Order: sequence, then C-alpha cells, then structure tokens
Amino acid sequence: MELNELFNSFQGEYPYTGRYSTFIRFNICNLECPFCDTMRESKLKMSTTNYDLNQISDLISKTNFITFTGGEPLLFVDEISEICNDVFFKNIYLEKITIETNGINMESALPQIIKNLYKSTPSVNNLLTIIWSPKFYNDEITIKEFNVLFDNYTIYDKIFIKIIADTDNKQIIESFIKKAIELYGINIRSKINLMFKTDEDLNFIQDSINFAIELGEKYSISISDRLHLRVNVK
Repeated sequence: MELNELFNSFQGEYPYTGRYSTFIRFNICNLECPFCDTMRESKLKMSTTNYDLNQISDLISKTNFITFTGGEPLLFVDEISEICNDVFFKNIYLEKITIETNGINMESALPQIIKNLYKSTPSVNNLLTIIWSPKFYNDEITIKEFNVLFDNYTIYDKIFIKIIADTDNKQIIESFIKKAIELYGINIRSKINLMFKTDEDLNFIQDSINFAIELGEKYSISISDRLHLRVNVK
C-alpha cells in the first residue's frame, strides 16, 4: 500500500493531545493549502513509500489507536477500510480510529467508511472520530463543508473541529464560530478548538496566540498549542 508516512508518535493536536498513536499519512490531497508543511513530489502528491498490511498492523498493535491523516484521508476510503478490517481480523484491540480531514469528501466518503467497517465490527460508531480542519482561506469550500456537517447528524455526532487561529482570516473564523453556536447551541463549543499558528521555523506566532485567546474568552471555546512542536517529536 502506498503511503506518505507510517510511524508511531504522540498526538500533538486536539482532541486527543498526548495520546500515543499510529499515524498513517496518505500521499495525495485534493487541496493545495498555503500553510501545508507536508513534503510533496508534485502539486497534490506527497512522497511515497510502500508498506504491507503486516507492517501497518504491527505498529497499530503497539498503540491501539489510529490517526489517518494526509494528504486527504477521505480520498482513500478503500484503503482505510482495508487497514481497519485487517486489524479487526487479527483481533488487535482498538481504542479509537481518528480521521483528520479537510472535509470536502465527508458527505460521500464518511458514510461509506462506516458501512464498510460495520461489516467487521458493529461497534465502529463508538470507535470513529472525525477531526475536521476547515479551510478558511476559501470561503466557498468552508460554507459547503459547514452545511454538510450540520445537516447530517451521523457526521455531527462524531466530529471535532480544530481551527488554526489565523489572523488573516479573522472575520470568517469568528463568523463560523458564531453561526455554529447560533444553530446548535452552547454545547457545540466543546467540539471546537483554536490552535496557534506557526511561522516557517515552526515558532508560534504571538498575534495568533492573542487571537485564539480573544475568541476563546469571548465564546468560551478551548485553545491549545501543538504539543508535538513544543516538545519536538514527530
């Protein structure tokens, strides 16, 4: 199976900060985000290494926790299903399956993944968490994702939202948070996290920290740095 990276490390970002996890990074994306720090071979493709299912499941057996990331994982419905079903077949205990996504394919891909995994374990609904990172530099994409998310309870029930506190997009980020609270009440606040933006040298930007604090206090939502950057782990 072609992947960009496969490794075990500590989850650095919300909502499972500090959890030891197996990271499975896919090698193709459907966006070219200006802040992406993943090494690329071409515009939308990352560097690639081949791994077999035994290599993947061996790492998962040491963490019992999967983080699918990218690239864009929801472009790889069959691969996610194959990896998870192999783990279930081998009776490897899983605490959680997380998928980090830009959300563009949520409406079509997520129900298919749930359907595929349900065949192996009916408990998939309790295992699966979607970690959505809205792309606020593109208003059209963000609005489309937002409508898909909040019109679909199956997705809403499993999702957490992590937002980079980017001062270049102050207005749309605050509008997004306000709209979420207006539509779904104060409980939605527990699903939203603001993370500090970094510069090219991976140092946290003070203006971003200040912006996160401002919105965190105003709307009573959580803020965080990125643990893996602070403690210098992969």
